[in-house]
Amino acid sequence: IAEKRDMLAWREHVAGFVFKTGFTYLFVLLCFVFLSAKLGFVRTLFDGLVTQYLSLLALLLIGHQLFLLSTDTLMGLSLEQYSEPIRSLQRILFGVIAVPLAYEGYGVEGILWSHIAASFVAGALSLAVLTRRLDLSRVIGRRPSAFPAREILHFNVSTFIFRLMFRSFYYADVVLVYTLLGGESTAYYKAAVIVAELLWFVPSSLQNLLLHSVSDLWREDNADVVSNLSSRLLRYVLGFSVLATIGLGVLADELVILYYSSAYTPAINLLLILLPGALFFSLAKPLLSIIQAKGELCPLLLATGMAAALNLVLNVVLIPEIGVLGAALATTIGYSLLFPFSLWA
Repeated sequence: IAEKRDMLAWREHVAGFVFKTGFTYLFVLLCFVFLSAKLGFVRTLFDGLVTQYLSLLALLLIGHQLFLLSTDTLMGLSLEQYSEPIRSLQRILFGVIAVPLAYEGYGVEGILWSHIAASFVAGALSLAVLTRRLDLSRVIGRRPSAFPAREILHFNVSTFIFRLMFRSFYYADVVLVYTLLGGESTAYYKAAVIVAELLWFVPSSLQNLLLHSVSDLWREDNADVVSNLSSRLLRYVLGFSVLATIGLGVLADELVILYYSSAYTPAINLLLILLPGALFFSLAKPLLSIIQAKGELCPLLLATGMAAALNLVLNVVLIPEIGVLGAALATTIGYSLLFPFSLWA
């Protein structure tokens, strides 16, 4: 949507196509989730703990899809002055609603309702801004025959596969720890992961921003500009991430106890193991967006797929051998490998 191609109402046609395909993906995903629940796969994997929340999960996915598509469209239109405050509002709304509900004893159900409310409110606000910037009749109308639907669909499907592999770094290890070691080990491990992820707030912001801002540079064949931009960003992110890693490492004891409580002391060693990998992962994030912005996703899929597969294999091998320390070690290796693979791509 940021490429401004020579076609009448280009932005509207891209927005309409992406919204329609996005909600088609969502419908297929929801069918898969409910079919899995019906056949008992979800109950087998999670001991039946999550099956009671599947209806709320469906609502959450619809709201979150609306929120993500609308705010990303705003960003693609260079309207970050709207998209970023709305993203922040979504996080704040979630906290404002979730904390009282959790305190009153509504548990997981209350947390899910908080996510749902925050996502729908933020999504509605983003749509309200979009309706003033785009011609809705063209967004929901038929697209012209010259519209490159196959190209954009191929990009969407490839991006979907990329995001699936990329998100596996966040969740595959946690699911495996829970499945193989139980809830207590998962609590310590997830606590360490969340603190390690504090390193990523700057790289994650750049990752979101660069996808749209660099795509036009690639389209105009400004490879030298992209190379210089990549080099500078990598140095900045490296400088920030090294300092943040040292800070988190030195203050690991105090941070974990302050963030959770003294009951989570076992998470401290896990955090120290995860930090080197989190550092390299933070360097890979902006590079991955710069590669994705070019639109040729084969190198991106290869780089992410190799790192994700090695991460999964290492977790499967090391968790049964050395427990939750094995998960931390496997994950930090997987995180670290993503950086050289993304450099190669």
